[in-house]
Amino acid sequence: MSTCSTPEALDLLLKGTVTCHTLTSLRARLALGRPLRVKAGFDPTAPDLHLGHSVLLHKMAQFQQLGHTVTFRVGDFTSTDQLPAGIAQLKQGHPRDAKKTLARAMVAQFHGPEHAQEAEERWIRRFSDRQLAEAPSVLVPHTGGAVSLAKLLLDRAMASSRKDAERLLQQGAVSLDGAKVSDPLHRMELHAGETVLVRVGRLKLQRWVIQ
Repeated sequence: MSTCSTPEALDLLLKGTVTCHTLTSLRARLALGRPLRVKAGFDPTAPDLHLGHSVLLHKMAQFQQLGHTVTFRVGDFTSTDQLPAGIAQLKQGHPRDAKKTLARAMVAQFHGPEHAQEAEERWIRRFSDRQLAEAPSVLVPHTGGAVSLAKLLLDRAMASSRKDAERLLQQGAVSLDGAKVSDPLHRMELHAGETVLVRVGRLKLQRWVIQ
């Protein structure tokens, strides 16, 4: 715990605030001299992610500076379609990407950018391993010969257009069974009974089951 007196701690924590609705309770808890458990919740959907979050992050850093325990909670329910009518339409972001961005900002705030990068890489590895196990199976008809991989990606909704599929291939964002394919004109044959694990970028993954 910090050696700050209760008035000094309050001065720090109230700095930059307009109103503290629990001032009496906060003063009493600080006077006990025991570490507090402070929790901050975040809605991970895109409309609510902005630089204003840095205000709360700085305030949590001040609690941590005084020796208190800070816990962040990033919600899942508000990222789903289970929201009441009218609210769901406001949640049009990509929750997983938003969570990752917010988590990186939090770690960088408290532990520095290097630790944030390391934490993100560990998260990506864990997420990738879980994603492989949960890859959806998609039935794909066999081909009578070699066909364009770009067309196959477009037909499976893994690219928004033929040009988009070719661009992704050229950028090395497409892999087949773990092997990257960078030729935008790549052609392949699909034989009945085979399976192919297809990844596009970090998040799009399908297990093609050839019929």
